[in-house]
Amino acid sequence: MRTFSAFLSGPPYVRPIPPVKAVAGRTLHVQCPASGWPLDAVTWSRNGATLPVNRRQRVYANGTLLVEQLHRAEDEGVYECSARNRAGLSSARDLHLQVIVAPKIMPFQFMSQ
Repeated sequence: MRTFSAFLSGPPYVRPIPPVKAVAGRTLHVQCPASGWPLDAVTWSRNGATLPVNRRQRVYANGTLLVEQLHRAEDEGVYECSARNRAGLSSARDLHLQVIVAPKIMPFQFMSQ
């Protein structure tokens, strides 16, 4: 009986990412939908800068982007997820993030006559 070993590989591919709406002040968790094997790196960037660029942002090896205490002015916009393999092949997709400020509801009060 013969035994064969097969090493299959696939180029990086990032599936389309739907737009995301998140509430200001909350934490955002987004997974980069990257596939392919073997992947050397999965990264996130915004405005050409590789994340994280501040203490509120974290990027994990599994492709998860975490942004704490979302701020509309600072965090809203287009992010890019990119997957790369050792052969230099890569794939990337954009994520459009909209940060929504929750309305402030005032307590109901009766008017005095």
